[in-house]
Amino acid sequence: MGEARPLYETPENLEREADVVRRLEARWQAEAIKLPISYKLDYVFVRDGKEVRSFCEIKVRRYTWEEIDRMGGYMISLAKWTAAESFCTISGLPFIVAVSAAGEIRFASIRAFDHDGVVHGGRADRGDWQDKEPMVLLSVGRFRPL
Repeated sequence: MGEARPLYETPENLEREADVVRRLEARWQAEAIKLPISYKLDYVFVRDGKEVRSFCEIKVRRYTWEEIDRMGGYMISLAKWTAAESFCTISGLPFIVAVSAAGEIRFASIRAFDHDGVVHGGRADRGDWQDKEPMVLLSVGRFRPL
């Protein structure tokens, strides 16, 4: 069996994500609960202590929304997308993709799981071959300001 893949979440990454989570919780008046890594998604949002309202993926990017638009849209791992589609189809709940791009938070609520294409993309700066994979494109127009 091969070595475990390193986790790249730094304390700084987690703090920036936590800031987004706090803002989403305040806006939606729901509690964000971190999911186990096996779910491939970041959170569920819960009301009244147990009623799950949505599944959620949260990303913090240094790019602006204009730069994301020039790249063809926001890219999300096809593996995450298929996990989200499975959970949401079974539960009837939406999948929320929340992105903080250069400090501006926008979100897309996905129910139909249509998308704007599939590309091969990802990071090339860490020398990790697993950072490149099939990605689903979501146009910037799908995202609403928080």
